[in-house]
Amino acid sequence: MQWRAMRPDDVDSVDAIAAVVHVNFPEPKAVFANRQAQYPDGCMILEQAGDDGPRALGYMIAHPWPMECEPPALGALVDQMPDSDALYLHDVAILADARGSGAGGAALRHLMDLARRGGFSRIWLTAVDGADRYWAQKAFHRVGDDAPYGEGTMVMEYILGDM
Repeated sequence: MQWRAMRPDDVDSVDAIAAVVHVNFPEPKAVFANRQAQYPDGCMILEQAGDDGPRALGYMIAHPWPMECEPPALGALVDQMPDSDALYLHDVAILADARGSGAGGAALRHLMDLARRGGFSRIWLTAVDGADRYWAQKAFHRVGDDAPYGEGTMVMEYILGDM
């Protein structure tokens, strides 16, 4: 199992994974294609080799986005990525049969490396479905009282140099 750069032809797999992992926060397939086109360096696929060819088991999408702004609305397309000192983790989703494999930690290491290489000072995200507990263990902390995607969601950030 390994992470690799997402390609435009991976969008169907990303959409299928999102439909399983993020049932409470659906987004159209066009959003995944949009993010991959706008900031390909921040888009990754978790793949496992198999007899029938590789199988996608997860994905990660991150892109520049200022913390002073609300996160992009669910389903919103972005015409151009803004200049920012912050990298926004739009989404990370790993299917159940790949959890516990270290894939999440590998994705986070890639994200940290991407942020440092890109000159970002922080990474931020919107935690959903109780994921705040996971992110808190990874040195992310809650910022404010916003719940951008409804009750039970929260903005969290990681300042580079914390880990």
